[in-house]
Amino acid sequence: LDCQTAITRLTSLGDGSGQLALERRGVPQGKLPNQDVYSVTLASNMRAVYVVCDGYGPLGHLVAFRIAQNLPKLVLEAAASSGSTSPELILTKAFQDAGVELVQFFEMQGVPLEGSGTTAAVALRNGDLVHVAWLG
Repeated sequence: LDCQTAITRLTSLGDGSGQLALERRGVPQGKLPNQDVYSVTLASNMRAVYVVCDGYGPLGHLVAFRIAQNLPKLVLEAAASSGSTSPELILTKAFQDAGVELVQFFEMQGVPLEGSGTTAAVALRNGDLVHVAWLG
């Protein structure tokens, strides 16, 4: 999927906002599923959230996908509801909420996460400013 096609798919949602989460294989690891995931989320007011995850462990592909899918929503919610303009506080809250949601989601599915996880990097673009945070 090239960049222009991705942008077209995102902006075709009608309101200029949308999300695209994709998996891309990094270094082949034998028969393990792909554990590299990224997402691009465009929001109103020249905002965007970019996430890159690299899962590890037996269920790392699921963990990475869930975080890449959910973290942008949590970043934008934290920005809207916190009343804070501090990117550090917004991104910290989003990472904390993503961890809680991840555990709850997998517990509801009855799937143990032992030995699985993901690293995550997120970039929050707000107009001409970009703020970056990472975990792992």
